[in-house]
Amino acid sequence: MEALINAGGKGTRMGLCGIEKPMQVIGSEPAIHRVVTAVRGAAGIDRVLVSVSSHTQATERYLQDLGVETVRTSGEDFMGDLHEAFTVMNGKYVFTCPSDIPLLTSPAVTQVVKAFDPV
Repeated sequence: MEALINAGGKGTRMGLCGIEKPMQVIGSEPAIHRVVTAVRGAAGIDRVLVSVSSHTQATERYLQDLGVETVRTSGEDFMGDLHEAFTVMNGKYVFTCPSDIPLLTSPAVTQVVKAFDPV
């Protein structure tokens, strides 16, 4: 199963804090790093893709430096970004999650993937 992490939003609810929401440091690591690590470490996830936009250019650079695959979307609205990202994905099913849940764990993602039954 492929995974899509959404990290291209405007982050407007945070106000003007000078840092992109996915790059907020939580326990010495950016939130996006923690989410990517959790999803990459999950059983059943074969590919991890992160959607970014012009609103999250620092996040995009950070992920590319880590070797994380990214796709540039418009960043205008959540559903539009999902559909744009899906055009470069190959799987029949996609696990999706936002980039701002830094307490996500690999076992939790594994549990969701194992519980998924497309029958």
